[in-house]
Amino acid sequence: MQFIQRLRIRWAMRESNLRRVRSACAILMRHVGLSGRLECLTTRNAMGHAGYLVLIESSQHVPPHVRAGLQAYFRRKLTELGELRGSPLLNVQVRDVDDLTHAQAMPADVGSGHVAATLMAANAGREPGEELADLRRDIRRRLNERRESRAEHYSPRRPIALTELGDLPAN
Repeated sequence: MQFIQRLRIRWAMRESNLRRVRSACAILMRHVGLSGRLECLTTRNAMGHAGYLVLIESSQHVPPHVRAGLQAYFRRKLTELGELRGSPLLNVQVRDVDDLTHAQAMPADVGSGHVAATLMAANAGREPGEELADLRRDIRRRLNERRESRAEHYSPRRPIALTELGDLPAN
């Protein structure tokens, strides 16, 4: 029974810490004049250290150069207020009105060829508009080559001798 009580206390403490950090972040958002939806999560970084992740979705425009300043501001103020209690603030991600409209403007039925060609064009350092048709042709050519190689190795089923008397009739 004590084991379960200790787990419950630890879980309740983690939840109360998360609520406290979330409410402190909401106060800081109001202080700087940023409005929107706030979400606070506990997470781990690549090294395995636990910390907090703050996600802000705002209907206001937040310039990209201000986002890094917001992260530093939140980290400093939450440390000064003592809300982090030894756990680091891993990241503050802000999605403003521009990000949200770009996400809504994307078509829902995008094919894998379009996505692959766009990624290849973006990583090759070329203009995607000029090279997109060539990359699509290359992807289609490779896909057809794979289909043809599969067709060459295809063998239809043949009747198999199951008894010593002979083959079974094919239906």
